[in-house]
Amino acid sequence: MSNSSLATGLQNKKGYAFLSLLVLVSLFAWRPLRALSNAVILHEQNSHILLVLPIVLTLLVLDTRGRVICVQWSIVRGLIVLLLALVLAGISTLYEQKLGPSNALSLSILSWVTAWYGLTILFYGTELFRSLTFPLAFLVLLVPIPDFVLSKIIWWLQYGSTVATQSLFVVTGVPVAREGFVLLLPTVDIEVAPECSGIRSTMMLVLTTLVLGRLFLRTARSQCLLFLSVVLIAVIKNALRIFTLSMLAMYVDPTWLEGEFHHRYGGSVFFALAILMIMGVLRLLRRSEQGPPFLTTAATARRDAKAV
Repeated sequence: MSNSSLATGLQNKKGYAFLSLLVLVSLFAWRPLRALSNAVILHEQNSHILLVLPIVLTLLVLDTRGRVICVQWSIVRGLIVLLLALVLAGISTLYEQKLGPSNALSLSILSWVTAWYGLTILFYGTELFRSLTFPLAFLVLLVPIPDFVLSKIIWWLQYGSTVATQSLFVVTGVPVAREGFVLLLPTVDIEVAPECSGIRSTMMLVLTTLVLGRLFLRTARSQCLLFLSVVLIAVIKNALRIFTLSMLAMYVDPTWLEGEFHHRYGGSVFFALAILMIMGVLRLLRRSEQGPPFLTTAATARRDAKAV
């Protein structure tokens, strides 16, 4: 057992062996990693994956800066996790046709991430792993969402966006009827298709919320509340976008539904609005962690009295 910083722990012989094995594991996984890169390019719901590794590396640096960490071998536990990674890789390879390409890819990348966990535990022990739980757990976001989970997420986003948009029309006095995911308006019918569910921006909001909660909130309760708020904010953001475009199409020009604002600029505008809403929730949660002003003042007074 020895005490060292994370940087020092990666610069000795043990660290070089650890990094070499990480590279070796990645070389063995070159086929699923290549498929992952294609999935990121071709499918918008996977675009957030590009940001995961940079975020993880940044969080690791922040979480270990100025800290001394006790590191030790944990051979048995590390080998158990590595065996689990091997089993997952075997299942994804042997049952690829039954699972389907997308689900098999998710399982393959999960096995790759699990192998990283196993090597970390093997070389540096469970204490280091526990101290870096959040950034290491963040690696799971490298795994593409399996089809059977993704379809349910998209359905709920569609449903929530449709109902929320209908509510906006009702509140503003616009006659509206709903048939499934289709909103029947006086001069135009709007279908909230799967492509309009906002899955891409929702995943980006999830990443943003997780990082902000980790950096600026102290309690697990506040972090969970911020994370849960992203679901509501994603639905509200999507409903505002559909509502705005529909109103512009009805009362200004029908081409708003197919113009550049809809396809190129609208997403960025409403994503920025969602970020502002998240920042507002974050500010409220930070205030709640500090407590009511009276209690804060009383606690400060007691501390000053003890100091005297």
